[in-house]
Parts: sequence; C-alpha cells; structure tokens
Amino acid sequence: MSAEQLIEFLGKNYILIVVSMFLLFAVAEMIIPLNKGGRSVTFRWFTNISVVLIIGFIFKLGGPAFALMTAWLTEVFGLGLFNNFSLSLGLVMLFGIVLFDFKQYLFHRMMHYFDVLWLVHRVHHSDIEVDLTTGFRFHPLESILSSFFDVVVIVVFGIPPETLLLRYMLIYLVNFFTHADIRIPSKLDHYLKSILITPSLHHLHHALDMRASNHNFGVIFSFWDRIFGTFMIDHPESGQEIDVRGIDYGLRDYREPGKLNLALLMMMPFKKSQASQEESLNA
Repeated sequence: MSAEQLIEFLGKNYILIVVSMFLLFAVAEMIIPLNKGGRSVTFRWFTNISVVLIIGFIFKLGGPAFALMTAWLTEVFGLGLFNNFSLSLGLVMLFGIVLFDFKQYLFHRMMHYFDVLWLVHRVHHSDIEVDLTTGFRFHPLESILSSFFDVVVIVVFGIPPETLLLRYMLIYLVNFFTHADIRIPSKLDHYLKSILITPSLHHLHHALDMRASNHNFGVIFSFWDRIFGTFMIDHPESGQEIDVRGIDYGLRDYREPGKLNLALLMMMPFKKSQASQEESLNA
C-alpha cells in the first residue's frame, strides 16, 4: 500500500478506525490488566469522555480544520522546508511524524516546567486511576496551545495535509496505548521501551511522586527522553526497575474521586495548588 492509498483509506474510515481502536483497548484492559485491583469505570469514564466531547465540539474540530487549511496554504504557496525539496510523500510523512513528536515532547516538558501551564496540564494528571480514557482528559486550553505550536511546525517545515491526517490518527492510537491499563510481557516491554513509550513508562509519568511524574515526557518515541535526560525506569534510591503495578496516581490536592467532576476539571487551571505531590513510589 502506497502512502497515497494509506491516506485515502484513513480519510474514508477515520471514525470507524478510532472507535475500533477504543473497543480493542477496552477489551484488552479486561483481559490483561496492569492493575488487577479493579478500576472505578462509570464515573471516571463519564467525566473523561465528557471532557473530550467538549474539546471536540469546541476546539478539536476547529483545531485540525485550521491546521489542515494552514498545511494546504503552505503547499499552495510553497512555504516551509519540505515544500522546497523533492521528497516522496512517504518520506515527508515519516519526517513529519518525528518532528511533531519532538514538538510534543518539548511542549509536554514546558507544561510541567512553567507553573501557569502546569495549572492547565494538571487536569490530565488529576486522574487517580489511569486507563485508556485518561488520554481524553485534557483541558481545552491545553488543546488550543498545542494546536498553536502545531501551526508553527506546519509553516516552518511545510507539513502536507496527508501527514496531519496520519498524525491525528496516531494521536488516538498512542493515547489509547500509553494510558491503557494493560500488561505487556516483560521481555517485549523491555525491547519496546528502547524505541517507544509503553504503558509502563507512561503510567510511571502519572505517578503521585513528582520524582517520577517529571520524567518520561515522550508521546510516541522514548529516545527523546533518553537524549535529554528525562528517561526513568529505575527507582532513584534502590536503583531497581520500578514496578508500576500498585503505584499511586494523580495529585495530592485532588484525592476524592467523587469530587473530580467535569465542572472541577474545567475550573482547575484557575485554582492554585495548595500542596505539593507526595513521594509514593514503591521501594
């Protein structure tokens, strides 16, 4: 299948593919759960899915549409790096996905580094359990800011619309995969970690302990964390690889599941934190 045929297939079957991916990971969570203690699904899923619906109707539909229009205009006017080199669509798509992933790594670090941005990003980290719906739990303000930097990348590098379509599909797949409460065989997980962000790496990023949550910022590829010194798999004291099963997730300020409703999440960026995250990694 050529790059053009792939894009045509994705465009025609976009909704079906996303729904199928969601159902696949939902079934996998029941069959091979990472945390066997069980999860509170009903309230959390309602809240997390409500968040993504709000983002989708207000911003997400507009964000991709604006990004795609920008990509089309850069192509028409020959703007950006890739529009001035004779490269195959497949190669441009590959470079584009890597560039967007690097952008998302930097953006993710920025959301943790600056206090005003952390107030927005902590909506995502407030989930005291982590599963595939946690990948929906982002504040609209974060989506707007991320889309702005997407446009910068599109204009500078001349990212074609086909790459954006592939990227939006990958975002769903990666969010489902890295947040999913699924257990991957240890040997396979070990090899995957050398290139990709796996559920065990990203679940560690969601730990209550800030020593862990300020690591593993990668979205698709783990080598950005390795290159820039933010990769973490071992406990800082024992030096042993951390078993993420049973670790505490979320934020110290927000520990009552019943109060983490949609209204609170939408207002969270406008409330300053009163407490720091506690240390709770398994020894």
